[in-house]
Amino acid sequence: MPPVSDDEDDDKTRIVSRPPVAPSAQDIAEDAERTQFEAHPSANTPDPNNAPPPSASGLPAADVPPLDPPVGVAPVKPQSTALGIGTTINNNYRIDQVLKSGGMGAVYRGVEIGTGDPVAIKAILPELAEDEKAGLMFKREARTLRQLAHEAIVRYYNYVHDRDLDQYFLVMEFIEGIPLSDHIKEHGALPVPAVLTLLKRLSGGLAKAHEQGVTHRDLSPDNVMLPGGDVSQARLIDFGIAKSTVVTEGTTHGQFAGKYKYVAPEQLGGGEVSSPADIYGLALLTAAAAIGTPLDMGSSIVVAVQSRLTIPDLSAVPMALRPILSHMLEPDETRRPASMELVGRMVDHPELIPPAYREGMGFFPAETTGSGQFTAPPHGLQMPTAGLTQRSIYPSTISPQTVAPSAGASAEPEPSGPSKALGLLVGSFVAISAAVGVGAWQMGMFGEAPPLPESGIDIEAQTAGMPGRRTNTRAGFLAEFDAGRCILLARVPAGRNAGMIEVFSPTGEELAGLPVAYEEKFGARPAILPRQITPDQCAALEFTHALQGRGREAPRIEMTRDEMISGQAMTVRIGDIGRQAVWAALITPSGALFNLTERLSDPVGGQRSLNFGLNLAKGSEAVPQLVLIVASDSPLARTATAGDGIPAAELLALVLEEVSNRKGAASASLGYVRLLPPEG
Repeated sequence: MPPVSDDEDDDKTRIVSRPPVAPSAQDIAEDAERTQFEAHPSANTPDPNNAPPPSASGLPAADVPPLDPPVGVAPVKPQSTALGIGTTINNNYRIDQVLKSGGMGAVYRGVEIGTGDPVAIKAILPELAEDEKAGLMFKREARTLRQLAHEAIVRYYNYVHDRDLDQYFLVMEFIEGIPLSDHIKEHGALPVPAVLTLLKRLSGGLAKAHEQGVTHRDLSPDNVMLPGGDVSQARLIDFGIAKSTVVTEGTTHGQFAGKYKYVAPEQLGGGEVSSPADIYGLALLTAAAAIGTPLDMGSSIVVAVQSRLTIPDLSAVPMALRPILSHMLEPDETRRPASMELVGRMVDHPELIPPAYREGMGFFPAETTGSGQFTAPPHGLQMPTAGLTQRSIYPSTISPQTVAPSAGASAEPEPSGPSKALGLLVGSFVAISAAVGVGAWQMGMFGEAPPLPESGIDIEAQTAGMPGRRTNTRAGFLAEFDAGRCILLARVPAGRNAGMIEVFSPTGEELAGLPVAYEEKFGARPAILPRQITPDQCAALEFTHALQGRGREAPRIEMTRDEMISGQAMTVRIGDIGRQAVWAALITPSGALFNLTERLSDPVGGQRSLNFGLNLAKGSEAVPQLVLIVASDSPLARTATAGDGIPAAELLALVLEEVSNRKGAASASLGYVRLLPPEG
């Protein structure tokens, strides 16, 4: 396939019914921006090795295999070129300018002869009009637009067939402006207020479409026009692959349609595609407008599927936009906003965004400063505000919510005014406030260290039913090394620190004798990687140590970074788990434990991933966060019933007892990251 320009690429819709084949580098580059339209493989999919004749469009037959033709189908006409300037259509419209030509047809600027009003005229190539699917899809766009009337959707005027030209035309409102994609190329990312205006405007238009049973399915900056470059007047165009519950001709059931960069997970997986797919696509469109480039969501179907297993990394997106975009970008469509109408309300009233996104990801509507030292409370409990002030990071038109709803609150609470209490929800994501549980840790750093708290774990008693340690293994050797209480030694199995020995301790010591002893045992001297924790996190170390080196391979975990700035997203890759059940938890500096298991991706080839975010107020000291991963033959009952915010020492002692009763049928690994305050 010859290279195509961006403009040509953006207007193309491919109709493909072959099984997927490995794409070439050129295919990937071309497909990244093109609207894709593919059938999922089925039992009667033609054999790709049985090459069909070349298609009428001039594309290789491997790219566009013919549909099964009805009996007596007429020969396909040679490919037509764009119509000339001055061409009249049904004596009602005249073509004045070719705006775009290629793909399925052409778009012209024209005039209604009777009134002199400008119009946009979209034409489908005659040979594609005779293609059953392409022709019906074009007709279907006309019927879809006819039922939609909203200021954020291009207006439909007419659908005509010119007998002399033997072509079909869709006549629409002519928009004097530029596509959002061109505006971004020329001017860069939109400022946050403009992005919110765009999101509110487009969500309103899509809400109207969804009311009429229409799902756009092809949202991208190319399909948004800005009249006069004005974002507040943005209009959606190109409903060519829209899905309607009312207009059923030319449907695309069982087929992928859209652009890889902007589609929802269910569009790639052959699932039911409806309004939640537009919510996901609108979020990707909005993110692209906010940062001036699309998020990296993959340019092939394999990578695109993988990149949608978790909420994408939004660290490049302005903080004020992250809560709503995170909510809209949930892989599970049932966790996204319930409707596009609700998305628009969330723009005006961000307190409607569930706290797990407003606060739990560390993306607060308001930043906190002050001297208060708090521990993050479980869901629904409010935090005392003595010594706190708030500084909004939302535009002046948006009022941040300052109270987390109670545990039984509705997912769609009514907007409320400012409150005197600052609530923090810590659910599947965890929010860390200004000085979460770091007081004792800082005393240990700058003064005499306090005594270590009791972990609640009796190693000898609670491991009696487990296999003995295998000291001939690296894990067993490190577990038996006499390092003292509240110290965990662990070899890094993968990533940039692979082969190093992590030394978790409240003092950050390096254990000078360890490298020599390790070299004597295994013939290689490792580098030491100190991991300073708080005393309240000791229970996590002792729990992991209790399971270490007993013959079960521990989960292999790889953290994407050793340090993360407040507001960034963290991805944890987990391997070597096979078919085991996995429990994931975060242990805060105060020793509180929060369940992250619901944030795990589905297992793929014995591997899973985990995404979460954390927040720390400006001016705070950096604090350590621990991620505990436990793999077991079957789910652990104790982990399923524990509430968030429970002391780690209390829960982990019970979990260890359960593992011991199962004769040690579990293993654990610990990940570490230092959370830094916001920059600036």
